[in-house]
Amino acid sequence: MYHAWLVFLTWLNFMAILTRKEHWEQLKEAKLWEQLLVAFVLAQLVATAVAYTEFKGELGDVLGAFTIAWSLLGVAAYQPEPFIHYASFASAVVIMAYAFRPHVIQRRVAFVALGDESLGEREPLVGAERV
Repeated sequence: MYHAWLVFLTWLNFMAILTRKEHWEQLKEAKLWEQLLVAFVLAQLVATAVAYTEFKGELGDVLGAFTIAWSLLGVAAYQPEPFIHYASFASAVVIMAYAFRPHVIQRRVAFVALGDESLGEREPLVGAERV
């Protein structure tokens, strides 16, 4: 989680360095190069979150992916620029959908392969052996 937060803060500070002060004081629309830079940063953050989910352990680092998604939802909530608002919201949705993917597939495979009787909710807690 900490690494994901640091990755997000690094890109956020990178964007803060490259934006104009007048842009935030007068709420002007972002220029084309700023929009391209935002798109690049959002793609980088989505790729990082997907890598957390895909390549870290059996089920991945879902908390790291959700840290980035939650941060992007915060950006979307407080961003007055429409392009940045909707792009960061869409990126957060993509990250959350991709982070849930291993859990949904694993649960579906366990349900189909093991049947209804092997689900944890229906098994006795003490003293029962599997037949």
